[in-house]
Amino acid sequence: MALAVVASAPVVAWTQIGDLSTASAEEASPDHFIQPVDLPAPLPALIEAVALLILVVGIGSLAWQTKRGRLGLRGWLALGLAVFAGFLLGLFARVMTAAVIGANIAAGFAVAAVFFLVLPLYAASLVAAVRRTASAEDRADSSDSLGRIE
Repeated sequence: MALAVVASAPVVAWTQIGDLSTASAEEASPDHFIQPVDLPAPLPALIEAVALLILVVGIGSLAWQTKRGRLGLRGWLALGLAVFAGFLLGLFARVMTAAVIGANIAAGFAVAAVFFLVLPLYAASLVAAVRRTASAEDRADSSDSLGRIE
């Protein structure tokens, strides 16, 4: 479920932020760094609803797992970092597809932010998840050895 929450975060950010274009229709040719995908009318609303549903149900499920003792602080740390990085990724994707004057400048900042902010956040999330898994295995090993007489 955590993977679904992390995967839905950029989609939720993308749909909730909306179009960031500032160039009006009367301008000759607005700049796009990346041309946005043209989706049929009901599809963006459906994608938004599904992504929001996955995010809300996933967080609720993970909260339930926390209450049952299956997910602790380290798990939430890893999840929080990954979800925050996903929200930033959705924001930067909107910046890169906006019709603005000087789109290449904004896109350059967005690409730099992805390399210097989003990727390190995902890496920190991965490290936190690995440490959480390793500490859970250590606890399991120590509890197994407590019950044995050797």
